[in-house]
Amino acid sequence: MVGCGPGERLRLESIDLECSIEALYADLSEPLATESPASSHRP
Repeated sequence: MVGCGPGERLRLESIDLECSIEALYADLSEPLATESPASSHRP
């Protein structure tokens, strides 16, 4: 598997699409912080 990062472009020839990696993630919000397994354990 090949990684992609900022400034690179993704090309999907099967559907004739090319876009920047930033465009793929533009509408995503920051991930929510999750509790650690130890803090979510309830006796």
